[in-house]
Amino acid sequence: MNANGIRPSMMPIGPVRVRLLGVVKGDSEGRETASVNAPNAAEAVAALNRVAQVSGAEGVINVASDYRRAAIAAGPLQSLWRIEVQAWGMAVATVEEDAAPEAEEREGD
Repeated sequence: MNANGIRPSMMPIGPVRVRLLGVVKGDSEGRETASVNAPNAAEAVAALNRVAQVSGAEGVINVASDYRRAAIAAGPLQSLWRIEVQAWGMAVATVEEDAAPEAEEREGD
């Protein structure tokens, strides 16, 4: 394994990034009410893996995420919050090491 965390049989494909947004309601004290619209870090990482697989990767390494919440509107009875979650990492694919010598042997024949 090298310094980037990539095994010798893995080849980096490129960086991958996703961003999920949602708006949720909160109470007068600023606490969020339960909502299915609120994204979280686990959903962002799952979306990151799906995006990487669509581009031909077998996985993502060096995964990181960021969660941000900002008030959109506040009132005496309720408030609105904008939730933004980002996740990023490096997409990698497995490289078959035995395939290269066989191709060289065929060219030599």
